[in-house]
Amino acid sequence: MRHAEDHIDFSDLELLTLPGTGLAEEQIERLRRMREHMEDCTDCAGAAATHLALLRGEPGTAASATSGCPHDELWLHLAAELLDEAQAQPMLIHAATCGDCAQRLKDAMAEVAPSSLDDEVPWLESSTAPWQSEMARTLADRVVPAPAKILPFPRRRVWMAATAAALLFMIGGATWFARRDTDSALLARAYDTQRRTDLHLPGGSSVAKASATRGASAQDLPTELMQLQLRTAEHLHARPNDPYWLAMRGRIALVANDGEAARKDLQLAMASGMSGLDSDLADAFFEIGEANHDPIAWSRAADLYGKVIDETDGKRDPRPRALAFFNRALCWERQSVFVEAIADYEQALALERDPGWRREIEQRLEHVKEQQKKSEVNRGAAMDLSPAGFLAASATAPETTAQDYELYLDAATREWRLGDPAASPEAKAAAKKLAEIGASHHDPWLTELLAARPAEEAAQHLAAATQASASGNADKAFTEAEAASQSFQRAHNAAGALRAEAERVYAYQRMGKVDLCLDASTRLLAEPALQRYAWMHVYVALEHASCGIDKLEVSSSIAETEQTLHDARSAGLRLQMLRAESFLVTMYDMAGETRTSWILAQSGLETCLEGHGARMSTYQFLHALYNTANTQGLRWTAAGLADAAAQASQLVANVPIKAYAQEVAGTAATAVGHYADADAAFARATASMAQMPQGVAARLYSADWETDRSALMARKGQLQPAVDRMQKASAVFGTTGNYNARQHHNTELASLLLKSSDPAQSMHFSLLATNDAEAGLNAAHDESQKLAWGRDNGRGYRLLVQSLATMGRKEDALGVWEWYRSAAFRQGQPRRAGDVPPLPPLPAERRHGLTLVVARLEDRYVVWSVSPNAIRMAVVPDTLEHVELMASTFGELCADRNSSPESIHILGAKLFRLLFAPFSNEIEGSSAIQFDLDAALRRLPLAALTQTTRGYLGLDHAITMLPPWWILRSSPDEPMPEHPRVLLVEGAPSVLDASGSVVSTLPEEYLETRDLAMLYPQALLIRSKESARADLPNLLSSAHLFHIDGHTVEHNNETGLLLANPDVVFSASSLKGVSLHACRLAVVATCSSTAGAEYSLEDHGSLPHALLVAGAHRVAGTLWDVDSKSSRELMLAFYNSLRKANTAPAALRKAQQIMSSTPATAHPFFWAATEVFTQ
Repeated sequence: MRHAEDHIDFSDLELLTLPGTGLAEEQIERLRRMREHMEDCTDCAGAAATHLALLRGEPGTAASATSGCPHDELWLHLAAELLDEAQAQPMLIHAATCGDCAQRLKDAMAEVAPSSLDDEVPWLESSTAPWQSEMARTLADRVVPAPAKILPFPRRRVWMAATAAALLFMIGGATWFARRDTDSALLARAYDTQRRTDLHLPGGSSVAKASATRGASAQDLPTELMQLQLRTAEHLHARPNDPYWLAMRGRIALVANDGEAARKDLQLAMASGMSGLDSDLADAFFEIGEANHDPIAWSRAADLYGKVIDETDGKRDPRPRALAFFNRALCWERQSVFVEAIADYEQALALERDPGWRREIEQRLEHVKEQQKKSEVNRGAAMDLSPAGFLAASATAPETTAQDYELYLDAATREWRLGDPAASPEAKAAAKKLAEIGASHHDPWLTELLAARPAEEAAQHLAAATQASASGNADKAFTEAEAASQSFQRAHNAAGALRAEAERVYAYQRMGKVDLCLDASTRLLAEPALQRYAWMHVYVALEHASCGIDKLEVSSSIAETEQTLHDARSAGLRLQMLRAESFLVTMYDMAGETRTSWILAQSGLETCLEGHGARMSTYQFLHALYNTANTQGLRWTAAGLADAAAQASQLVANVPIKAYAQEVAGTAATAVGHYADADAAFARATASMAQMPQGVAARLYSADWETDRSALMARKGQLQPAVDRMQKASAVFGTTGNYNARQHHNTELASLLLKSSDPAQSMHFSLLATNDAEAGLNAAHDESQKLAWGRDNGRGYRLLVQSLATMGRKEDALGVWEWYRSAAFRQGQPRRAGDVPPLPPLPAERRHGLTLVVARLEDRYVVWSVSPNAIRMAVVPDTLEHVELMASTFGELCADRNSSPESIHILGAKLFRLLFAPFSNEIEGSSAIQFDLDAALRRLPLAALTQTTRGYLGLDHAITMLPPWWILRSSPDEPMPEHPRVLLVEGAPSVLDASGSVVSTLPEEYLETRDLAMLYPQALLIRSKESARADLPNLLSSAHLFHIDGHTVEHNNETGLLLANPDVVFSASSLKGVSLHACRLAVVATCSSTAGAEYSLEDHGSLPHALLVAGAHRVAGTLWDVDSKSSRELMLAFYNSLRKANTAPAALRKAQQIMSSTPATAHPFFWAATEVFTQ
């Protein structure tokens, strides 16, 4: 039975009007509970009776407005439910007889409570008059007269909303959300009038796209869209933060083909609390992808469509799901993932009922199937690689045959009996011809092999080794390669022996014997003969780089693979080029260069689909894309890519690859709740595993996959059996040498134990995971290696922090978090196995202030306050996704000078309450605050947050940002010397594009370095014409104060100051080996100077970060592209305050106060971008 306070709402009233037959079981049960409730609740019974009575009545002739009509503000108060029942009832009765006021009420309700309901389902039966009459009589009989009373607030709201809704049904036959329907209809008509996108937008018809001329300018927009633009502008002028109208403006931008504008408005509406916009946001990302040919944007769109597809599964109206399948198919098609596009078009066709859209789907489906047929994935297996087939191909198509040299070389090594005197004349002729082609690829290996002493036994062992490698039997490949090497050496056949050793290197890598692989490949690469054999040299070099990645040698492995790619390209080795590119995709992703990784994978996949023999590369690129999508948290996109990779893997001979690909597909399906798909994929993986020879590789696979099966059990609701199963397997993982499998097991088990409310056991297995991680940290020597280590091992530490936090051990939790955060900068040995790292003693300057630490854990954010008296901790009461959406939207609002200050104020207040409300007393009592923000929130402009009872946070408090290593060390807070050594540097005044055209120019009058030279007469000023030639690192090493202005550019995955066009840049790498311990303050007053690599874990790669690492005490930088004029004014105010003995954070606060108090620069865009970082 419903609780007494659980009153009926408008959706309940709508259910009452449905016919009594054909209802779903849940609707029948809901009606039963409603009727029981109304027997005890006269208020709800009265509301229902009024609603049905009004529905039965015919609307009368409404009167016109008179001087006695309530004014507009009162109608808004009524719609907002700010009036009590005694005030509301007369107004509702008046609206029933006054047409003007009825319209005012409709408008007011649309203003304050826009509906997020879907459009009405057209095929539902209308409410029948007899049924309504009977229900009205039944309800009327049950209504017991009661003395008039003012209901408690929740009841008053129910009665008013229900009665107002019923009244609006009566007026003109419209619902109270008629405005939304009108808006949607205008959007649909505008789409039909001038369709500018391939997307299927809600309500739109399958019409031809508008020509470029028709859609060329804003003046050509359809009348309906301009009408809706005007209406939206009027509402947002009155209420700039109304989420409904923000979303409407975003939808208008979609119809007008402006994806970026749509994204901003839709995300702002979502951050403001509006739901149901995932499909619209997906549309926006698709259009961004179209405008920029951006595969990441298409992938983000595909992910959101996947979420919508799952959320609408089982709903009665198939249209949203059909639309999402169609639009996601477009995303897959753009990315050349044809197998997923075909599946989605087929799903859309099965759901779509509109004839026009069905025709369009059929046409697109046919086109994609043709593209798929053209690809090597479907036709490569028919290629004849026999000696006879090769000779025929070389006679009829010599150029194509030469391009396919690698395919024939592989077949020859495995099947042509190279060097065997008993081989057929045809095989000998084919081998000779292939050797001639090899010479054109800088690869005389086959020529020298054939010229050497015949070694029949060795050739047989080599053929067996390469066949075993191709099928995935690494153990046999190693044994046969070793035998081949010995036989070739006995025959004094150096070319054959090198090839056998190369195959042994590959076997080591597939067996997970990284150190042996590195040693063997290093020796081979030092052989002078190997340099002459282009194909083999590339083959071994790629294995060497791959093992380097396993040792976290990311930077050196990237450099080696890039050189190897160049070598393969020079030799015309197409398949080795693709293989090198697929390696680079993974390496770039590990280095945080996600965009570079994704674009290279996309390009490689397209190349694979155009050529011969690229089946393995096709799988490798799809798998690499899956890894990148998974890293970015795009779960639905990752699931689709894993499925595509699994299907591609079935066309390769390597059995472990087939099994592994299916296992990954099952894991990805589990992550999005597709349990039937996961079961099927796991079953296919098991079937493939049964075909594998039982060796080292097979045992490692089997051990690892037990974890995936247990995770699926837990997701299905079998949590305790899954935990029991994994705990039984723990002994196996304790003895295995496979670090990755053991890490996977321990972190997954820790996560399951945390969900089963056993934080103590979760802590135990998290510690096991972090013990392994700490041991692995010993192998990481430079910063890039340690950053890669941090990304790969972060989950274990986050789970350990969350376990400790759940147990109430807040100081231990903070200690583990800071231990993990500072890993890349720690010196000395890791902690002892099994120990929870304690919180180190706080640096002296932190003991007397307030420090706020924000950490992103497994499924939530936590915040610690560290003050002189205590350490406190609070869990952020919102999802990770919504916190990050709000933070990124807030940052974009602040970085847009044209955004609404009111929107910034409202969203900034929400974020402050969400993150820091539990610490309001500490914050209000502190004049200065230090922040240690998680990398996911590093772009959050803290200064512009709005305190609950006060103004902007940065105007009331001096804010300092802390780097990841702040807990380990600190520079002494030494004051600026009375006569400091000052270095002022101007960058290039203009940025040029590739053609030499000026992209951006900084006027000289906005270069504050000239003004600062007057403030500091002793300063060394390096003008822009001199900066490219100056020895800046040497000059900087002795400076107390360093200031640069100019243009920020990205160069080699770093950001820095452009000194001279096209690519003379002062960046992070310029500071390697430079000590800046004398530098009290460095100011990088360029645009977006704190931005490093776009998707890096921290701001590594940015110049401010590098200055801190080099030892500068404090560094100031900017979060976004600043306005040159206001930036100069801010800097001058900052330095004037700094010269009065203020600290840098206090001086920045004073400068920001001055800027914000001036109307022209009051918007946070002009003053909140600059932040001060400290050691």
